[in-house]
Amino acid sequence: MDVKKELADILPSYYEYVDLKRDYQMGNISESRVIKSLKFVCIEIREFVDTLYSSTDMNKERKCIREMIDNISRDFKDR
Repeated sequence: MDVKKELADILPSYYEYVDLKRDYQMGNISESRVIKSLKFVCIEIREFVDTLYSSTDMNKERKCIREMIDNISRDFKDR
């Protein structure tokens, strides 16, 4: 898969999530629609990271991505 394509998939999914979140906050839709949309955004982010990782050819590149994932995981674990 193409990294640019995967990256381009994230923003529309995020904007849809933001719109649904606003609708939820206004009392117009259910929580489950917001959660489903957020899960889709997470899938798109994951696909982007997977594609980015698979397009690397140097160990130093892969290390950068792994460190970023470790840092994110650690940051959210402490919250």
